[in-house]
Amino acid sequence: MIRAAELPDSVHRKLCNGMGPRGGLLFKLLWGLLLVIKVGRYFRVASNDHDVRCYAGGTEADRKAVDRAFLSDMLDVADQFNGWRHRYARFFALRTYELTSEFSDDIGAWVYRERPLTVGQLISEG
Repeated sequence: MIRAAELPDSVHRKLCNGMGPRGGLLFKLLWGLLLVIKVGRYFRVASNDHDVRCYAGGTEADRKAVDRAFLSDMLDVADQFNGWRHRYARFFALRTYELTSEFSDDIGAWVYRERPLTVGQLISEG
């Protein structure tokens, strides 16, 4: 799957916004708490990768695979922590996955296409 780090800075800035800006108030508060406890910054890479993959788009099966990869990336981050930080990061990852998989097509985050765009196509569009 495409990673945001593979893209030039100009394309990366255009497609990636992390988690905060598109979420509602509760989502922004959860994100803010993650930043305060030094967990949220670690989810930024997973979030940006998800943004790029959503823009690359594809079929419904592709969307489900992208959302599952997002969850996997966030759980990998959560596993770096211990105690209450681990529990909170895991809760946030699971809740984010639930919201993303349920609503991403409703808020316009996913682009339906016959096939996902390649890295080269993303760069040429940027």
